[in-house]
Amino acid sequence: MSYHHFKQHLKDHLKQVNEDAIPLVVTFKNPDDNVVVMSKRDFDATEETMYLLSNPELMARIRRGDAQITAGKAKRQIYQTYNQGAIDQLSVQLK
Repeated sequence: MSYHHFKQHLKDHLKQVNEDAIPLVVTFKNPDDNVVVMSKRDFDATEETMYLLSNPELMARIRRGDAQITAGKAKRQIYQTYNQGAIDQLSVQLK
């Protein structure tokens, strides 16, 4: 999308980027000046992904875990969430 068109409809395009989670390429006459507009949420997710991918130790742990799952060696764990009221009631009953 051209810079001129982007500028004329800035608010609409920014809203669309946030709603659709699709980055928008804004083009200029000189292709080296082109920019990508993306939501802050998507930017943060990309940054986190890049951090994870750049951490060799963490990636090795993820690969080991994937291998365990593939080999059928993973244990399924079920975590239950209790609301604070239920915990308080249980505490009173145990006293």
